[in-house]
Amino acid sequence: MKKKSLGVLLVSLFIVSGCAHHPVGHVRGTVAAKLSDTEAEVCFGKEEVAPGDKVSLYKNDCKRKQPKVGKRDGYSAIIDCKKVKIGDGEVLEIVDEHYSTIKVNSGVSFSEGTIVEKD
Repeated sequence: MKKKSLGVLLVSLFIVSGCAHHPVGHVRGTVAAKLSDTEAEVCFGKEEVAPGDKVSLYKNDCKRKQPKVGKRDGYSAIIDCKKVKIGDGEVLEIVDEHYSTIKVNSGVSFSEGTIVEKD
């Protein structure tokens, strides 16, 4: 019975760990609200970043490839996406356990949904 319980626990941990999106120490969020041309509210909480931390901003650059021969519906096409760095910024303040404010370097064009990663 003990071996069965241990097995169930290990399988459960394996399944749950499959839901993790980032390696330990890798922090990624998105711009939740654009406050100005150089400031944004980002999905980084107090446990993930601190004021002064450097961040990088990215966008997804996706291109649609032609569908395979013989496929007539548009859903069979292959989409090729690349993560493209668009600029840098810095954490200004922690708002609460879920959000923080960042300052984005001038000239960086970003919007709500832009990917932000801690450097």
